[in-house]
Amino acid sequence: LESMKKHKWKKYKIMRKSKTLRSHLPKTRRLTASHFRGMLKKYGAIIVKPRYGSGGVGVMRIRKTSSGRYEVRYKTRKKRMNRIRDVYAYVLRKRKGRTMIVQRYIHLAKTGGRPFDLRVMVQRRSVKSGKWKITGRLAKIAGKGYIITNVRRSHGKVTGASSAIRNSNIRNRSVRTILREVDHLCLVGAKKLSRRYRWIHTVGMDVGIDRKGKVWIIEANFKPSLALFRKLS
Repeated sequence: LESMKKHKWKKYKIMRKSKTLRSHLPKTRRLTASHFRGMLKKYGAIIVKPRYGSGGVGVMRIRKTSSGRYEVRYKTRKKRMNRIRDVYAYVLRKRKGRTMIVQRYIHLAKTGGRPFDLRVMVQRRSVKSGKWKITGRLAKIAGKGYIITNVRRSHGKVTGASSAIRNSNIRNRSVRTILREVDHLCLVGAKKLSRRYRWIHTVGMDVGIDRKGKVWIIEANFKPSLALFRKLS
């Protein structure tokens, strides 16, 4: 059961089957040399992370710089290399035996110069007849120098979702329009996942918004921490 709860790859494949969600899910693949090279070439920046687990553990960002070199961000460290095969070898060393996935990197919107994403709680009272509802939203803002928004790991902070979007570098969409879309996509995602995982009654959706205001479902958590909501005033 535990592995089912934390299996990011399976959840991604289930949500991909929804026409509504498909264009809002960052392309994700199992980590292989060909997927690594192909996605880096196509998108210019990728995330490599463990297939299981949470809390931003083991997350790396790899991007091709304007000078043609490769930059690896791991925690707050940056490492630059000339050859893609050296980058891939470095990633394999850092994975420490874990099964990894590679995902298109979403250039998250920033507030106060720091990237943020949203945690959206979707819940139902009863597994049998309960209607899914949005029960809470907040923004997780990355700590200084971090690319991950995990509050504990990056020493970041939480704030209200509306105020984070309002004070961000997103310019061409209103807060209301974005949040309406966020809620809709999260409800669709929870319903889709509950057809496969019938026992779930809570889903914590990690939702990214890029600089143009496009909404992305990054991840779905079946045992999300409620402690983040206690940090809100």
